[in-house]
Amino acid sequence: MKRRLTALTLAIGVIAAFAGPTIAGHLTAGVKSYTGCLVSKDGVIIRIKEGNSPTSPCSGGQVAVHFSGGDITRISVTGALTGGGNNGEVTIGLKPEFTLPTGCTAGEIAEWDGSAWACGIDDDTTYTAGTGLGLSGTTFSVAPDYRVKNTPNCAAGQFATGFASDGTIQCGTQSSAPLAYFAAADDVRVPDDGALHEIVRVRLPAGTYAVTVTGEMRGADLGDESRGTCYLTGPSLFRPNGYSANVTTGGGVIAITRVVTLSADGSVFVQCTAISAADQADAESMEIVAITVG
Repeated sequence: MKRRLTALTLAIGVIAAFAGPTIAGHLTAGVKSYTGCLVSKDGVIIRIKEGNSPTSPCSGGQVAVHFSGGDITRISVTGALTGGGNNGEVTIGLKPEFTLPTGCTAGEIAEWDGSAWACGIDDDTTYTAGTGLGLSGTTFSVAPDYRVKNTPNCAAGQFATGFASDGTIQCGTQSSAPLAYFAAADDVRVPDDGALHEIVRVRLPAGTYAVTVTGEMRGADLGDESRGTCYLTGPSLFRPNGYSANVTTGGGVIAITRVVTLSADGSVFVQCTAISAADQADAESMEIVAITVG
Protein backbone atom coordinates (compact mmCIF):
# COMPACT_ATOMS: atom_id res chain seq x y z
CA MET A 1 0.00 0.00 0.00
CA LYS A 2 2.80 2.44 0.87
CA ARG A 3 4.44 1.65 -2.46
CA ARG A 4 1.23 2.48 -4.37
CA LEU A 5 0.65 5.73 -2.54
CA THR A 6 4.21 6.74 -3.17
CA ALA A 7 3.89 5.97 -6.91
CA LEU A 8 0.59 7.90 -7.20
CA THR A 9 2.05 10.89 -5.36
CA LEU A 10 5.05 10.81 -7.66
CA ALA A 11 2.80 10.70 -10.78
CA ILE A 12 0.76 13.64 -9.57
CA GLY A 13 3.95 15.56 -8.89
CA VAL A 14 5.27 14.80 -12.36
CA ILE A 15 1.99 15.94 -14.01
CA ALA A 16 2.05 19.10 -11.93
CA ALA A 17 5.62 19.71 -12.92
CA PHE A 18 4.82 19.34 -16.64
CA ALA A 19 1.33 20.83 -16.81
CA GLY A 20 1.62 23.45 -14.09
CA PRO A 21 -1.72 25.33 -13.71
CA THR A 22 -3.62 23.02 -16.11
CA ILE A 23 -4.61 20.88 -13.10
CA ALA A 24 -6.55 23.77 -11.58
CA GLY A 25 -8.39 24.90 -14.72
CA HIS A 26 -8.40 25.42 -18.49
CA LEU A 27 -5.79 27.59 -20.13
CA THR A 28 -6.69 30.34 -22.60
CA ALA A 29 -3.35 30.25 -24.41
CA GLY A 30 -0.10 28.31 -24.59
CA VAL A 31 -1.86 25.03 -23.84
CA LYS A 32 0.41 21.99 -24.12
CA SER A 33 -0.47 18.33 -24.46
CA TYR A 34 1.30 15.32 -23.01
CA THR A 35 1.49 11.58 -23.61
CA GLY A 36 2.30 8.82 -21.12
CA CYS A 37 1.68 5.16 -20.36
CA LEU A 38 -1.15 4.13 -18.06
CA VAL A 39 -0.33 1.17 -15.80
CA SER A 40 -3.82 -0.27 -15.48
CA LYS A 41 -3.31 -2.44 -12.39
CA ASP A 42 -1.71 0.39 -10.41
CA GLY A 43 -3.70 3.28 -11.89
CA VAL A 44 -0.60 5.37 -12.45
CA ILE A 45 0.78 7.15 -15.54
CA ILE A 46 4.46 6.80 -16.28
CA ARG A 47 6.87 7.79 -19.03
CA ILE A 48 5.15 11.19 -19.43
CA LYS A 49 6.46 13.49 -22.16
CA GLU A 50 5.24 16.63 -23.86
CA GLY A 51 3.91 15.86 -27.32
CA ASN A 52 2.23 12.85 -28.89
CA SER A 53 4.66 10.13 -27.70
CA PRO A 54 5.78 8.97 -24.23
CA THR A 55 9.45 9.03 -23.19
CA SER A 56 9.63 5.40 -24.39
CA PRO A 57 7.10 3.01 -25.93
CA CYS A 58 4.44 1.61 -23.61
CA SER A 59 4.84 -2.11 -22.80
CA GLY A 60 3.58 -4.93 -20.59
CA GLY A 61 -0.11 -4.09 -20.96
CA GLN A 62 0.42 -0.36 -20.54
CA VAL A 63 -1.94 1.97 -22.50
CA ALA A 64 -0.85 5.21 -24.15
CA VAL A 65 -2.88 8.16 -22.82
CA HIS A 66 -2.99 11.85 -23.77
CA PHE A 67 -3.97 14.80 -21.59
CA SER A 68 -3.94 18.58 -21.73
CA GLY A 69 -5.23 21.64 -19.98
CA GLY A 70 -7.38 22.94 -22.96
CA ASP A 71 -10.89 22.14 -24.28
CA ILE A 72 -10.03 21.94 -27.98
CA THR A 73 -7.10 20.83 -30.01
CA ARG A 74 -7.92 22.54 -33.35
CA ILE A 75 -10.60 24.60 -35.17
CA SER A 76 -10.24 24.97 -38.95
CA VAL A 77 -12.30 27.41 -41.00
CA THR A 78 -12.94 27.64 -44.74
CA GLY A 79 -15.02 29.64 -47.23
CA ALA A 80 -16.64 32.73 -45.72
CA LEU A 81 -15.25 32.17 -42.19
CA THR A 82 -12.20 33.69 -40.51
CA GLY A 83 -10.34 32.78 -37.35
CA GLY A 84 -9.87 29.33 -35.88
CA GLY A 85 -6.62 27.94 -34.48
CA ASN A 86 -4.74 24.98 -33.03
CA ASN A 87 -4.44 25.99 -29.40
CA GLY A 88 -6.00 27.89 -26.55
CA GLU A 89 -8.89 30.33 -26.85
CA VAL A 90 -9.92 30.89 -30.48
CA THR A 91 -12.61 32.89 -32.30
CA ILE A 92 -14.31 32.59 -35.67
CA GLY A 93 -16.22 35.15 -37.76
CA LEU A 94 -17.34 36.14 -41.26
CA LYS A 95 -15.02 37.67 -43.82
CA PRO A 96 -15.90 41.31 -44.67
CA GLU A 97 -17.04 40.42 -48.19
CA PHE A 98 -19.69 38.14 -46.68
CA THR A 99 -20.92 40.59 -44.03
CA LEU A 100 -23.66 43.18 -44.67
CA PRO A 101 -23.56 46.49 -42.83
CA THR A 102 -26.07 47.02 -40.01
CA GLY A 103 -25.87 50.79 -39.60
CA CYS A 104 -27.51 51.97 -42.84
CA THR A 105 -29.98 54.85 -42.51
CA ALA A 106 -33.43 55.05 -44.14
CA GLY A 107 -33.18 54.97 -47.92
CA GLU A 108 -29.65 53.54 -48.01
CA ILE A 109 -28.76 50.13 -49.38
CA ALA A 110 -25.78 47.79 -49.07
CA GLU A 111 -23.25 48.43 -51.87
CA TRP A 112 -19.99 46.68 -52.68
CA ASP A 113 -17.04 49.08 -52.49
CA GLY A 114 -14.51 46.68 -53.98
CA SER A 115 -13.46 44.95 -50.78
CA ALA A 116 -16.49 44.95 -48.47
CA TRP A 117 -20.16 45.85 -48.25
CA ALA A 118 -20.95 49.42 -47.18
CA CYS A 119 -24.02 51.65 -46.85
CA GLY A 120 -24.77 53.79 -49.89
CA ILE A 121 -27.44 55.42 -52.06
CA ASP A 122 -29.18 53.44 -54.80
CA ASP A 123 -28.16 55.48 -57.83
CA ASP A 124 -27.96 52.69 -60.39
CA THR A 125 -31.58 52.94 -61.62
CA THR A 126 -32.81 56.21 -63.10
CA TYR A 127 -36.13 57.20 -64.68
CA THR A 128 -37.06 59.69 -67.37
CA ALA A 129 -40.51 61.20 -67.84
CA GLY A 130 -41.93 60.53 -71.29
CA THR A 131 -44.57 62.44 -73.25
CA GLY A 132 -47.35 63.69 -70.99
CA LEU A 133 -45.52 62.86 -67.75
CA GLY A 134 -43.66 64.90 -65.15
CA LEU A 135 -40.99 63.56 -62.77
CA SER A 136 -39.91 65.11 -59.48
CA GLY A 137 -37.44 62.99 -57.54
CA THR A 138 -39.06 59.57 -57.57
CA THR A 139 -42.62 60.81 -58.10
CA PHE A 140 -44.33 60.77 -61.51
CA SER A 141 -47.27 63.04 -62.39
CA VAL A 142 -49.40 63.84 -65.43
CA ALA A 143 -48.27 66.99 -67.17
CA PRO A 144 -50.92 69.80 -67.03
CA ASP A 145 -51.56 69.79 -70.79
CA TYR A 146 -52.41 66.08 -70.65
CA ARG A 147 -54.73 66.08 -67.65
CA VAL A 148 -58.40 65.15 -68.01
CA LYS A 149 -60.70 65.64 -65.06
CA ASN A 150 -62.76 62.62 -64.15
CA THR A 151 -65.77 64.58 -62.94
CA PRO A 152 -68.66 64.54 -63.21
CA ASN A 153 -69.41 60.84 -63.47
CA CYS A 154 -71.81 60.20 -66.34
CA ALA A 155 -75.16 58.67 -65.34
CA ALA A 156 -76.18 55.18 -66.39
CA GLY A 157 -76.86 54.99 -70.12
CA GLN A 158 -74.85 58.15 -70.87
CA PHE A 159 -71.53 58.57 -72.63
CA ALA A 160 -68.73 61.13 -72.49
CA THR A 161 -69.35 63.40 -75.47
CA GLY A 162 -66.61 65.99 -74.96
CA PHE A 163 -65.02 68.43 -72.52
CA ALA A 164 -65.89 71.90 -71.33
CA SER A 165 -63.31 74.70 -71.34
CA ASP A 166 -62.39 73.90 -67.71
CA GLY A 167 -61.67 70.26 -68.60
CA THR A 168 -64.78 68.71 -67.05
CA ILE A 169 -66.44 65.85 -68.91
CA GLN A 170 -69.65 66.51 -70.82
CA CYS A 171 -72.19 63.66 -70.78
CA GLY A 172 -74.91 62.75 -73.25
CA THR A 173 -77.08 59.91 -74.47
CA GLN A 174 -76.36 57.73 -77.47
CA SER A 175 -77.12 59.25 -80.82
CA SER A 176 -80.57 58.29 -82.09
CA ALA A 177 -79.51 58.36 -85.76
CA PRO A 178 -80.73 55.22 -87.55
CA LEU A 179 -78.30 52.52 -88.50
CA ALA A 180 -78.27 50.97 -91.96
CA TYR A 181 -77.20 47.48 -93.04
CA PHE A 182 -76.55 46.50 -96.65
CA ALA A 183 -75.73 43.44 -98.77
CA ALA A 184 -75.70 42.85 -102.54
CA ALA A 185 -75.29 40.09 -105.13
CA ASP A 186 -75.13 40.13 -108.91
CA ASP A 187 -75.65 37.65 -111.75
CA VAL A 188 -76.82 34.71 -109.63
CA ARG A 189 -78.14 31.84 -111.79
CA VAL A 190 -81.60 30.56 -110.79
CA PRO A 191 -82.32 27.09 -112.27
CA ASP A 192 -85.84 26.46 -113.62
CA ASP A 193 -86.45 23.66 -111.11
CA GLY A 194 -89.24 25.33 -109.16
CA ALA A 195 -87.08 25.39 -105.97
CA LEU A 196 -86.17 28.44 -103.91
CA HIS A 197 -82.55 29.59 -104.23
CA GLU A 198 -80.94 32.09 -101.84
CA ILE A 199 -79.61 35.17 -103.60
CA VAL A 200 -78.41 37.53 -100.84
CA ARG A 201 -78.69 37.92 -97.04
CA VAL A 202 -77.75 40.44 -94.35
CA ARG A 203 -77.13 39.71 -90.66
CA LEU A 204 -78.84 42.02 -88.14
CA PRO A 205 -78.87 42.49 -84.37
CA ALA A 206 -82.18 42.25 -82.54
CA GLY A 207 -84.48 45.17 -83.36
CA THR A 208 -87.05 46.51 -85.80
CA TYR A 209 -86.06 47.36 -89.39
CA ALA A 210 -87.49 48.77 -92.58
CA VAL A 211 -86.18 46.31 -95.18
CA THR A 212 -86.09 47.05 -98.91
CA VAL A 213 -85.13 44.60 -101.68
CA THR A 214 -84.40 45.78 -105.24
CA GLY A 215 -83.07 43.97 -108.29
CA GLU A 216 -83.97 42.35 -111.62
CA MET A 217 -84.87 38.92 -112.94
CA ARG A 218 -83.77 38.34 -116.55
CA GLY A 219 -83.53 35.43 -118.90
CA ALA A 220 -80.28 33.58 -118.45
CA ASP A 221 -79.46 33.80 -122.16
CA LEU A 222 -80.39 36.28 -124.86
CA GLY A 223 -83.91 35.50 -126.09
CA ASP A 224 -84.75 33.30 -123.07
CA GLU A 225 -88.14 33.78 -121.52
CA SER A 226 -88.73 32.76 -117.90
CA ARG A 227 -91.11 33.44 -115.08
CA GLY A 228 -89.84 33.72 -111.55
CA THR A 229 -90.66 35.08 -108.07
CA CYS A 230 -88.46 36.52 -105.30
CA TYR A 231 -89.31 36.53 -101.60
CA LEU A 232 -88.02 38.33 -98.50
CA THR A 233 -87.46 35.71 -95.78
CA GLY A 234 -86.26 35.83 -92.16
CA PRO A 235 -86.51 34.21 -88.71
CA SER A 236 -90.17 35.19 -88.29
CA LEU A 237 -91.04 35.35 -92.01
CA PHE A 238 -91.75 32.92 -94.80
CA ARG A 239 -92.68 34.41 -98.11
CA PRO A 240 -94.36 37.36 -96.37
CA ASN A 241 -94.30 39.43 -99.52
CA GLY A 242 -92.84 39.15 -102.95
CA TYR A 243 -92.85 40.39 -106.46
CA SER A 244 -93.71 38.10 -109.35
CA ALA A 245 -92.68 38.97 -112.88
CA ASN A 246 -92.84 37.30 -116.26
CA VAL A 247 -89.27 37.67 -117.34
CA THR A 248 -88.78 38.30 -121.06
CA THR A 249 -85.87 39.53 -123.07
CA GLY A 250 -86.60 42.97 -121.63
CA GLY A 251 -86.32 41.76 -118.02
CA GLY A 252 -88.40 42.52 -114.97
CA VAL A 253 -87.83 44.55 -111.83
CA ILE A 254 -88.01 43.09 -108.30
CA ALA A 255 -89.05 45.43 -105.48
CA ILE A 256 -90.02 44.36 -101.93
CA THR A 257 -90.51 46.55 -98.85
CA ARG A 258 -91.48 45.31 -95.41
CA VAL A 259 -91.03 46.12 -91.71
CA VAL A 260 -89.30 43.23 -89.94
CA THR A 261 -88.83 42.72 -86.17
CA LEU A 262 -86.10 40.37 -84.87
CA SER A 263 -86.40 39.31 -81.22
CA ALA A 264 -82.81 38.06 -81.32
CA ASP A 265 -79.78 38.47 -83.57
CA GLY A 266 -80.40 36.84 -86.93
CA SER A 267 -80.52 37.31 -90.70
CA VAL A 268 -83.01 38.34 -93.39
CA PHE A 269 -82.44 37.13 -96.94
CA VAL A 270 -83.88 37.01 -100.44
CA GLN A 271 -84.88 33.77 -102.17
CA CYS A 272 -85.88 33.47 -105.83
CA THR A 273 -87.35 30.72 -107.98
CA ALA A 274 -87.63 30.20 -111.73
CA ILE A 275 -90.91 28.49 -112.64
CA SER A 276 -90.40 24.88 -113.61
CA ALA A 277 -90.61 24.06 -117.35
CA ALA A 278 -89.60 27.63 -118.21
CA ASP A 279 -86.17 28.92 -119.18
CA GLN A 280 -83.74 29.45 -116.25
CA ALA A 281 -83.19 33.04 -115.07
CA ASP A 282 -80.50 35.31 -113.61
CA ALA A 283 -80.96 37.46 -110.50
CA GLU A 284 -79.07 40.65 -111.26
CA SER A 285 -78.04 43.67 -109.14
CA MET A 286 -79.97 42.26 -106.17
CA GLU A 287 -79.63 44.48 -103.08
CA ILE A 288 -81.05 44.30 -99.57
CA VAL A 289 -81.05 47.34 -97.25
CA ALA A 290 -82.21 47.30 -93.60
CA ILE A 291 -82.61 50.55 -91.62
CA THR A 292 -83.33 50.60 -87.87
CA VAL A 293 -86.72 52.02 -86.94
CA GLY A 294 -86.95 50.83 -83.34
